[in-house]
Amino acid sequence: MKLKFHCLLVCLLLGASGPTLLGQSATGNMIGHVTDSSGAVIPGANVTAMNPAKGETFHTVTDAQGIFRFYYLAPATYTLTFQHPGFETLQRPGIIVQANETPAVDVQLVVGSAIQTVEVTAATPLLETATSTTGTIMEGTEMNSLPIMQRYIWMTMYLMPGVTSMNGFHIDGARDRGLGLTLDGINGLQPVIGGESTNGTMSTTPNAIQEVKLVSTVLPAEYGHSAGGMLSETYKSGTNAFHFEGEDRYVNNAMLHRAYFNLVGNAPFSYHELSALVSGPVILPKIYDGRNKTFFLFGWSMHRERYDQSVFTSVPSAAELNGDFSFGGLGYPIYDPATTRQVNGAWTATPFAGNIIPTNRFDPAVVKFLSHEPWDAANNQGDATILTATGPEQNFGAIS
Repeated sequence: MKLKFHCLLVCLLLGASGPTLLGQSATGNMIGHVTDSSGAVIPGANVTAMNPAKGETFHTVTDAQGIFRFYYLAPATYTLTFQHPGFETLQRPGIIVQANETPAVDVQLVVGSAIQTVEVTAATPLLETATSTTGTIMEGTEMNSLPIMQRYIWMTMYLMPGVTSMNGFHIDGARDRGLGLTLDGINGLQPVIGGESTNGTMSTTPNAIQEVKLVSTVLPAEYGHSAGGMLSETYKSGTNAFHFEGEDRYVNNAMLHRAYFNLVGNAPFSYHELSALVSGPVILPKIYDGRNKTFFLFGWSMHRERYDQSVFTSVPSAAELNGDFSFGGLGYPIYDPATTRQVNGAWTATPFAGNIIPTNRFDPAVVKFLSHEPWDAANNQGDATILTATGPEQNFGAIS
């Protein structure tokens, strides 16, 4: 029994720590130079990056050129600490790391005692100089505040610069089938079907998204099969604080104006967008305390929409059901197959008089079928009927 319990515990812990095991393209990097006041490089300096929200700490040292590097950092705000014997300790808080970006953080250490600490609270905004990739980032908080259509995450592209939406999404004029989509570094496109515009994407809970980045030009080498730009989505992660949120975005007829083409009054409409999110550290009383180590996040959403509108279509008219295909003299001639004959080597037949097929020529099986009234009766809703040589069109209107 104990063995089964411990196996279950291991599975839970591995599942809860999943975000750290996912694809690398949903993470960011940091790079920088450490020098002294004269500009000389400082090799062997200890550099620590801490994520205060999760208590995570990462360590590295500068190389012979005074360069430090952090790879595969989860999107968050970090505090950097620089230490080296003979120099004052330097802290640089508020370093924002976003998905698929590599900000450069260059610092100068001042000669002094290592027990003295200098904290830089104001600094020039960081630039991404390590790559030539360009794009736009939308924070998850912004995405959940803006009126994104049906809260589909790929609909954020309507708000991104450089994107057009004529017959699909096009980034800087590229084909929509060349678009890429990743969810935490994992491909979110269904194979073969195509790009976002063809509903070939895997949807997800929007509340669980940390940020969305649209990569528009010069995609990094790790992105394959994305010739026309890429939308990269990064999930949130649990922190040391327990968090819960829930909502229902609701719209109904009373809150809307009649649609322009609804000629027969307001069509029934209701829209529910329910979602919930819960996250925090994994804590099993008296067994395991996952603060600063193991976290969980669970998101759920449901899209429920009922939308009906006026629809116009073509149905057989009463005249057609009685064999009359004259259509006011516009109808194409209908020939009696019983009169088919060969004249001077050419086949011909005699048209039905007035283009009307006698009802006694109807097949009994067809008569039985028509007796069940398989079509709605024509109603010429909104005087929309158009008479053509092939019969009346748009002669039935209703709310579907």
